[in-house]
Amino acid sequence: VFNPKLTGYSTGTGEFISTAAKLNVAFPVAATEDALQQARILVQRIKNNPKINIKRHWKLITILFGANDICSAQCYDPQKFSPMRYILHLRRTLDFLKIALPRTLVNLVPALDVTVSIRVTRSTMCNILHPLYCACMHQGSRPEIETSKISQLYQQAAEALVHSGRYDNSPDFTVVLQPFIKLFNAPNTDPRRAPSIDSSLVTYDCFHFSQKGHALDVVNKNLGDRKRHTNHPANLLWNNMLEPVGNKTDRGLPRTLEKILCPTENAPYIFTNVNSRYFRMTGRQDGIV
Repeated sequence: VFNPKLTGYSTGTGEFISTAAKLNVAFPVAATEDALQQARILVQRIKNNPKINIKRHWKLITILFGANDICSAQCYDPQKFSPMRYILHLRRTLDFLKIALPRTLVNLVPALDVTVSIRVTRSTMCNILHPLYCACMHQGSRPEIETSKISQLYQQAAEALVHSGRYDNSPDFTVVLQPFIKLFNAPNTDPRRAPSIDSSLVTYDCFHFSQKGHALDVVNKNLGDRKRHTNHPANLLWNNMLEPVGNKTDRGLPRTLEKILCPTENAPYIFTNVNSRYFRMTGRQDGIV
């Protein structure tokens, strides 16, 4: 059910400095080391927004980083852009948000397996632009295998951070891993064996999601390394949010609007690590039998 009191979402296309961006502070070519700065910008925007009571209003933040680290930097400086450094930057960002923003739920979306960009029908423009957007996919004899492995190591690092319980000890702040992005993973980290991806899900550069791709992916996100701001339904992310931790959709082929989950009487809230445990034990998010 749409809530007319929702605020902060983007109202049109544009960069993060445009008026249409609102609380979407994702900017082009951002690496994970930029996450903390983006978080600071976001917090300041929230504080400056007269419609938002930072102590009383609940806030939903979605974070997706890593693609630019893997595509454009990791092969040149493996230590600086390792999975451990990736998660260190994310941890610092999440720790900052925990201190700065009460009443906040953070969706953490792991890094995309960037070999998705070569699993589509490649246009001439894509072939020209891809070495610029993803230089590491053009190094060595089979760079796509190493790139896919690194992508999935980034994903595992994000999972380890969230599942550590570091953000499960506060009544008004938590972080939930939303693993739908793994639907785009290459099987056995070998992109040549992966099923092809619908080319309409990406733009002409074969790197950024198209409008249709965003319908599968993340919209209204507040932090990240994407370029476009869009208001189309984030089907897979939405479904992940309404699936209990440990039973979230993360395998198979991504399909647009195949199903849309809705809150239920026994599970009326976004699933968190804590209420997922209650739900498994009692069939209810509040744990009341």
